[in-house]
Amino acid sequence: MEHVRNGQIDIDEAVEKLRHLPFEELGFACIDHHRQIRRGFPEVIFCPGKTTEHIIKIFESLAAKGNNVLATRAKPDVFEALANTGKFPKARYEELARSIVLEQKEPPASKSVLPIVTAGTADLPVASEAKVTAEIMGQRTDLICDVGVAGLHRLFKHLPQLQNANVVIVVAGMEGALASVMGGLVNCPVIAV
Repeated sequence: MEHVRNGQIDIDEAVEKLRHLPFEELGFACIDHHRQIRRGFPEVIFCPGKTTEHIIKIFESLAAKGNNVLATRAKPDVFEALANTGKFPKARYEELARSIVLEQKEPPASKSVLPIVTAGTADLPVASEAKVTAEIMGQRTDLICDVGVAGLHRLFKHLPQLQNANVVIVVAGMEGALASVMGGLVNCPVIAV
């Protein structure tokens, strides 16, 4: 409505944009186009369990609204099939994060930096997925890798940064002890994965 008021779009364009609100029925999925309005970011595609064709249709539906699109846990062949449609030349595959990212809008820039901490190298795929997800939503991040409790001294050089954070994500898939340690070192919420 603000775009109509400001003359950025005409009434017919506004009606077309509102046509599929609050959701679009695809037969196999109901795409929540209102989520951008309610939550500040459109629906994210969680790829496991979906066919490649379904992922592409959902991706197309979300992208058609001009928003950024994120598909998580995507296999390389899904990205290849999406790229072969020729519809999304700006889409990229973040291999380590197993995510497909299409940035169509500049996300609002955050003032703070979100530390994402891994206990070990095996935690990098999940940490990278968190990083890609946070960044497409406009959150600046800093990845701090391989500072698990087996060599806790590696964490100490990062303490000033961690203690100034508003929230910290800790990925420690082997034993999960790093999240408890982090909880004792910082006074902000710790999201443990």
